[in-house]
Amino acid sequence: LAEFLPTKDRGKILMLAGIFWSIGLMFSVSLAWICLTYFDWRVYIKTTTIPLWFGAIGGLFIDESPHYLITKAASYDQHDENIKYYYDKCK
Repeated sequence: LAEFLPTKDRGKILMLAGIFWSIGLMFSVSLAWICLTYFDWRVYIKTTTIPLWFGAIGGLFIDESPHYLITKAASYDQHDENIKYYYDKCK
């Protein structure tokens, strides 16, 4: 995540990511409490896999890592283009 973020906002965005992880964990515990109190455990499993499907489908639209593109460059010219592209993108 950090390699795709602008340098000036990187710390703020990573801090927010940590906060949202904490909120997500609290939400998961609350959801488990509600589902397991009033419903069957299968309902909890089905509701917790919804974000998994969003992430799996969304992962298909994420760009390749700059490190991967640079190491797998077919030619030296493509290597230079990849470096310039991601250097400009991360300013």
